[in-house]
Amino acid sequence: MNFNILLLDELRGFYKSKGMLALWIGLPVMTIILHALQPNAEGVPFLLIAGLLVASMGGAISCVTLSTSICSDMNSHVYDLFLIRPVRRSSLLLTKFFAVLACVLIAAAFAFLAGYMLDYWALDTVPAIVFEDTLDSLLLGIAGISLACSLGILVGIIVRSLTLAAIGGIYAGGQLSAIITLIPMLLPEWITPEMFALLIFAIAVPVVLIIAVIIFERRQL
Repeated sequence: MNFNILLLDELRGFYKSKGMLALWIGLPVMTIILHALQPNAEGVPFLLIAGLLVASMGGAISCVTLSTSICSDMNSHVYDLFLIRPVRRSSLLLTKFFAVLACVLIAAAFAFLAGYMLDYWALDTVPAIVFEDTLDSLLLGIAGISLACSLGILVGIIVRSLTLAAIGGIYAGGQLSAIITLIPMLLPEWITPEMFALLIFAIAVPVVLIIAVIIFERRQL
């Protein structure tokens, strides 16, 4: 069973799940509800709100989904069936990572589109500077979600309790993803949001995944 087949199988499983369905529908709906409750938002464009919403909710749900999924599979000895076949242990983790990340990115696109339509409807146009700032915010949000997904993998491997996996996913995913979108405000001006997001993608996410794979390779299932 190769990597692509495993990935397609994971994608079919996750995109049909209630959690992902709630995320795809919930993020745009929450953006619309927030706009209805506070249409002016104190001058803050709803594209920016959509970006922050994607980061916090998307990070939490993706991290919890991965941590509880892996923890449940390990407790149910699901991986025993794969290990008697020529399947690399790292592939089992990476396919889950990419499947959940892809599903969450679809939800992010829906929320971003909802925010854009609300701003366009309220302002008749979206200023270029707002659009640029929102893209930076969304990029940071996606970086945070990617890191949350990798942390979800790590948490799911380390803990045995589904409750602890869910709690760890909420704190590691939701809080960290939101914080990442705010960190560039505290950094020197020469560190752009794009540069910071690239550091997350290129260093932090791979490091966490490598640690998770090493632990999974050495752990008795």
